[in-house]
Amino acid sequence: MIATGIATPAIADAPTITQLPSTDGAYISIAYDVSQAGSATGTAFVEGAIDVAVKWSANNTLTVLPGLAGSNNNWGLGINSAGQVAGRSNGVAVRWSASGTVTALAQLPGTGFFSSWANDINENGQVVGDSHYLTPDYEVRAVRWVSPTQVVELPRLAGTATATAAAVNNNNVVVGSSGYQAVRWDANGNVTALSTPAGTTEAVATGINDKGESTGYVVTPAFPYGQPIKWSASGAYTLLTPPHNNAGSRGEDINADGVVVGHVLRSDNRLTRAVRWNTDGTVTELDILPTSTESTAKSINNAGHIVGESYSEPYVAVRWTP
Repeated sequence: MIATGIATPAIADAPTITQLPSTDGAYISIAYDVSQAGSATGTAFVEGAIDVAVKWSANNTLTVLPGLAGSNNNWGLGINSAGQVAGRSNGVAVRWSASGTVTALAQLPGTGFFSSWANDINENGQVVGDSHYLTPDYEVRAVRWVSPTQVVELPRLAGTATATAAAVNNNNVVVGSSGYQAVRWDANGNVTALSTPAGTTEAVATGINDKGESTGYVVTPAFPYGQPIKWSASGAYTLLTPPHNNAGSRGEDINADGVVVGHVLRSDNRLTRAVRWNTDGTVTELDILPTSTESTAKSINNAGHIVGESYSEPYVAVRWTP
């Protein structure tokens, strides 16, 4: 069940990197998600502590997404093929329509709320994320928005105080974490712990495809930064083979073919590089921009388009195209 060995990064089939345009005055930009239609979303950071949510079309045309009234902190985190975007605006989870209209998402009832995140959106328009509360103790609760006005809390594993929902597929199955355990919620909201290797001290699920396969990372004594993992639809795990210069790696997203993207912390120079775990067991280290020394891959669609960032100074949103 556990993959062994060390892989040498493949380079022959490495996709082509393209810098994505950014807003005027931005010194950092990051692409967080790419849809099946090829559109993408992310954030640009502008001088003056202003965060701007953005959307890129499939041909990389940039659109700025307006925040809630008076906002200066806006993030685009998930996007579907219709062009709807999930994210946050001034600490409130929001959804942008395909035309760019922003709507605040409902909060769970109760007192002590201070922040929420919308992390992903599927083709049905369902959004998942988390709500943060200060009372009675600091709590993070995983939530699903069936509509902007209808929010449902996703249950935590017994004995855990926090939960986060990271991603949702088109069957409304959600993955994330509860306490220090990776979990999956079915379409009805029932929570199941995902299996992990012996000695795991933390596990996080970050992406899921429509087959129910998911990815993320586990923390172990041997890999305190993380080790990439892939779960089957049944919940059985496989540790992904790390690159040869691995000091730690994390899976971020998975497409319909089971291809996983993420990043590796290189042991030779302690730099982070975006990588793709291919279905044949090889690992492809993705190119960086000429001005960069590091990169991370955040999302992959079924056509193999990948988005993320390439950076040293500045951080730049990029797309890798097959």
